[in-house]
Amino acid sequence: MRLSAFEQSSLYVRLCDLLQLVFLE
Repeated sequence: MRLSAFEQSSLYVRLCDLLQLVFLE
């Protein structure tokens, strides 16, 4: 499955948001 650069960056941002939620609890 190939992702465009935009899709990759938005996925990366979402991942970072999730990590923040987990670690800042």
